Amino acid sequence: METHQLQELVYRPDNSSGLLIYRVRDLDQFVDLWPKMVAGANDHDKQTLAEVLLHCAMEGLLLCVSLNNDLVGFCAASESGKGLATVHCLPTGPSAHLCIRFVRKWAREQGVERLILITHRLNGSNFRYIEKSLGFRRDAMIFTQPL
Repeated sequence: METHQLQELVYRPDNSSGLLIYRVRDLDQFVDLWPKMVAGANDHDKQTLAEVLLHCAMEGLLLCVSLNNDLVGFCAASESGKGLATVHCLPTGPSAHLCIRFVRKWAREQGVERLILITHRLNGSNFRYIEKSLGFRRDAMIFTQPL
């Protein structure tokens, strides 16, 4: 990653693990990171992902996780109603805990009282991870049917 992208460092561990978490706040940073963020997504998902992430960068919270200067994940959150914020995406692994910690801090600063996490992985192990490791609890499951 280029240095102008790394404006706001939010996490650097005391050890030399190479893990860094940065906040993305402007369009130039977003454009530079976009090719790595979208790797592997189909065209429909790319448009939706771009809309969500850009909104979060400008109006909410967009965090990028790098390991040894390579983008390895990102976290996006935005306010979604009075007293509510939605976590749209999280990185996998230990950095998810760190990102959630920063999301909680940001949400409290915005006056948010409740976080909502959206996941498209509907399986028991994912539910257990979200509930036991990240501290969320299931309120509902939503099923849709395109018409």
